[in-house]
Amino acid sequence: MQFNNQYLIGNATVITTTITVNGVLTNTNTLTLTVEQPDGTITTYTYGVGTFITRVSTGVYKATVALEQAGYWKYRWASPFPNTGAVESTFTVTPSIIP
Repeated sequence: MQFNNQYLIGNATVITTTITVNGVLTNTNTLTLTVEQPDGTITTYTYGVGTFITRVSTGVYKATVALEQAGYWKYRWASPFPNTGAVESTFTVTPSIIP
C-alpha cells in the first residue's frame, strides 16, 4: 500500500524512469540505479547486468525494490553520454504496527 511516497515495510515498490532525447523516448545501453537504504547500505544496479532493471518499452525502464527496512530511502537513476541525464527521489517505509 502506498500513501504519498510512503510504503509499509514488507512490500515492494516499482521505481521507473524514462530516457528521452529531444523529447523522444530513446533506449540506452548504459543505465544505473543506485538505492540507499535507511541503514546507509548503498547498492548500485546496472541495466543489462542481471535482471534487476528491465526495459518496459522504448525508453522506459523499471526496477522492483523489496522494502525490508523502515525509514527514509533514496534513489538515483543515471545515464551517461550520449543519453546523459539523472533523476533522484526519496520515499519512506513505515514499520508494521504489529510486532
